[in-house]
Amino acid sequence: MARTVRRYGVFVVLSVVAVYILLSYLPIVGYGPSLFFGDQSRNSRGGIPIQDAFRKWRLTKTHFPVKRYIRLPGAFEAHIPRIQHDFRKFRESEMRKEERHKRRKAIQEAFEHSWNGYEKYAWLHDEIAPMSGGHRDPFGAWGATLVDSLDTLWIMGMEKEFEMATNELRKIDFTQCDMDVINLFETVIRYIGGMLGAYDLSGKKYNVLLHKAIELGEMLYHAFDTPNHMPLTRWNWTVAAYGEEMQQASTDVIVAELGSMTLEFTRLTQLTGDKKYYDAVQRIMNLFQAEQNQTKIPGLWPLRVDAQNMNLHEGEAFTLGGQADSLYEYLPKQYLLLGGRDEALKDMYENALEAAKTYLAFEPMIPLQSEDSGPPSDQSRPPTKQEALGDPDASPKLKAKRDYDFSPDYSNPILLGTATSQSATSSVHLTPLAQHLSCYAGGMVALAARAFSPYYLHEITDENLDLAERLVAGCVWSYKATPSKIGPELFVAAPCRRGRAAITSGEERDWTGVEPGKCRWDREKWEKAVRTHFTASRDPAQLALEESSDPDYWENEIRRMGLREGFVEVVDSSYKLRPEAVESLFVLYRITGDPKYQDIAWDMWEAIDQVARTKYAYAGVADVMVPPVLSKRDEDVDEAEKLEAKLTKRDAKPETEDGQEVKKNFPQAKGKAKEQRRKSGKPSGPALMEKRRKTHKPSGPPLMDNMESFWTAETLKYFYLIFAEPSLVSLDEYVFNTEAHPFRWRDGPPKPGENHG
Repeated sequence: MARTVRRYGVFVVLSVVAVYILLSYLPIVGYGPSLFFGDQSRNSRGGIPIQDAFRKWRLTKTHFPVKRYIRLPGAFEAHIPRIQHDFRKFRESEMRKEERHKRRKAIQEAFEHSWNGYEKYAWLHDEIAPMSGGHRDPFGAWGATLVDSLDTLWIMGMEKEFEMATNELRKIDFTQCDMDVINLFETVIRYIGGMLGAYDLSGKKYNVLLHKAIELGEMLYHAFDTPNHMPLTRWNWTVAAYGEEMQQASTDVIVAELGSMTLEFTRLTQLTGDKKYYDAVQRIMNLFQAEQNQTKIPGLWPLRVDAQNMNLHEGEAFTLGGQADSLYEYLPKQYLLLGGRDEALKDMYENALEAAKTYLAFEPMIPLQSEDSGPPSDQSRPPTKQEALGDPDASPKLKAKRDYDFSPDYSNPILLGTATSQSATSSVHLTPLAQHLSCYAGGMVALAARAFSPYYLHEITDENLDLAERLVAGCVWSYKATPSKIGPELFVAAPCRRGRAAITSGEERDWTGVEPGKCRWDREKWEKAVRTHFTASRDPAQLALEESSDPDYWENEIRRMGLREGFVEVVDSSYKLRPEAVESLFVLYRITGDPKYQDIAWDMWEAIDQVARTKYAYAGVADVMVPPVLSKRDEDVDEAEKLEAKLTKRDAKPETEDGQEVKKNFPQAKGKAKEQRRKSGKPSGPALMEKRRKTHKPSGPPLMDNMESFWTAETLKYFYLIFAEPSLVSLDEYVFNTEAHPFRWRDGPPKPGENHG
């Protein structure tokens, strides 16, 4: 009996020790006052370890504990084919390889410039203010840019900086926050996503990355402590920290914020074995599945939903763009992360895509490459300084270089708009409002077409891959069509075909049943679309008076607004350093192997780089409809020669109206002007160009004093990867979350003849 007691006593002691060790897991260091521990944990940055945030959050009272967890899907793994193009069959020329390496190096230099500015002027803050050199903390002052950039540092081989950033990560204290209310979705995708992505990429060698992700996961899990376990997406974490008040989910929730945490919480369960994280997000997805065909456009979910009453079908506005985007993006990606074990994700994606094809897609009426895409010309007025000097289209070398421009042989671009419907049986109204945020869709459709190809007929796979290319083409057009060659945030276009009529290029009718017409550029129809669009917001009497007094009223209005052909209205002309366009280019390149996507990406990069770079980092662009001046891309054109030609045109006396004689006399006139300048001592050639640079104050698109952390987490990462070796972060091994953090989903592509699962 005594021996039994002694054994029992030893067992109790060992159990207590084990529990203590477990609860002491993940020691951290912090700074500033802690909500949980008061002033006893106050210390300087990098100083003394404080009590364990992980332990405190785990012991915090929960009012609605989960009685039975939903487990990860079983052992069966579906056959998922190769996602990436087989680049082994492609022999890259030495010239092309050298060019690609130069481009990749340029992107890395831009990242280093951004990182160095952050390190010097905003270290451990969320973001740098790139115009003033200050800092901003929109995400709780937990070092958003640092955490968001960890895997980018690793990808670019910046091991020293990665080690330093990883060590600094230990200082972040998740028992405190500069804001009482945090955005749950933004916190999950940036912080948990950033740490888990870096952990996976670095071969799971840096345990602090997983430890800190668990620490934050323990905190954020308390946002799900509600009666129905739907989370508070805008969460007052201080209420949960004290554990005294019960929480309720909101009745008005942005749908993407509710449905876009699946990848991060699932990966956290996969890496830790803790079932509660997957359970939390799978409950949400079960609700989305149940409600999908009950909405007013079955297959799509509305922008705003009621999480408290678990009602996801009452809203009337639908889009694949902002506030909904990552919900749809995560369906095929979660399927990959789970190894194809949850076919419900495939079914939900297919239902959503078919509804989007029917009600959101439209083919815009835009001019082709051979047609002018600028404002109507006016030969009676002299060109403005910006028109004369600032438009990159003035460069003939630049025009000649763009061999990928759209033509009738290229897939006609498709854009995604916003649809509204008052009931499942009522008519649907499409608003052709396109978003930069929707540019991710091309990559999503291509990735899903590959992943789900074993389930599809070849015709469906081909249609979806064609749709992916056309969606990318629509975003590329929005870049090409602006003076700065950067796509705007929001714009309205004129649809010439909608729905299935657009998808099938007129072979089928749209949902209204109207016979689809031809989809060719027609300037008169475009002007009519502009007139109709703006007439709705004008006073009819005043408009009639203005139109009667000016027969060219609308042509002058179009010129005054600076509209480029194809744009009906540029609603928001800013560019916030967003990644969606280059993200889809990267995915399409990796899937098709077509190098044209690299060339398109490089053109985009040059346009962004010449405008957005600042002394400290890179800044958002306030107005992409303002052309750049003294463009870097125009430096290969001798501006001094062009200027001299304008000054000496009077010396070339034309004798014919067709200008042939002007062309013949031009070299002689130019030489005469140079000789006159040489004799007079005035600068010419390069000297004239240098003088012009010194005396002319550069201007161009105005910039904004912000650089969101997704610039280094997403935009620069995708630009770098499209010029890197295809094996680096292969789509056959990693799936990217919506903040471009890669989670490993398998060890490599299936071998020939192997059923990978």
